[in-house]
Amino acid sequence: MPKAVSITAWGCVLIIGILILACGRPAAQISGVVVDVRAHSLLKFESIDVRDTEDTIWHFISEDFKPKSNVHSFTPSHVREHMLLGLPITVWYRQDKDGQLLIIVVQD
Repeated sequence: MPKAVSITAWGCVLIIGILILACGRPAAQISGVVVDVRAHSLLKFESIDVRDTEDTIWHFISEDFKPKSNVHSFTPSHVREHMLLGLPITVWYRQDKDGQLLIIVVQD
């Protein structure tokens, strides 16, 4: 009987660990072309609109977005370059309690 309890306890620990790791990951991602960029400044954008392959336009807010210093930065000019050239981007995002889509990661 002690082995069964031990296995059950480890099973619970494993399930809780998986749930904790899953909660820390981005909720969703979308790929498409940039159709609009709004900037706060030269270095920080306010929002990005992306059109996916089904012609749905997604409006993303950069409220929590912090570019990584070890990769090239997604400045408004870089995002506009993608928009002008029609180059796709991928946006990982989460939805806040008001339904806004908040950017977590942007990738070429």
